[in-house]
Amino acid sequence: MTLTDRHHRIERLDQLIRQRCTGSAKKIAEHLGVHERTVFEELDIMRAMGADIQWDSRRHTYYYVQPGRFRFGWLPANNTNEE
Repeated sequence: MTLTDRHHRIERLDQLIRQRCTGSAKKIAEHLGVHERTVFEELDIMRAMGADIQWDSRRHTYYYVQPGRFRFGWLPANNTNEE
């Protein structure tokens, strides 16, 4: 798996979580074309990056406790405090 693949998968998972329409990990896996274990790994990575992701058993969806979103990309040196 490439970093780009993971990036796209996390972006798609982020979108589903923000829309509160993920369904179960099994449904996410089917939707993304990956194994269910991969979904749990991506959720763990997202949590390690600071997202407080919970499961809503009533609505059968994952959700963010606090609103937010993931952003990935390159920042040129003039846009950061580092040289």
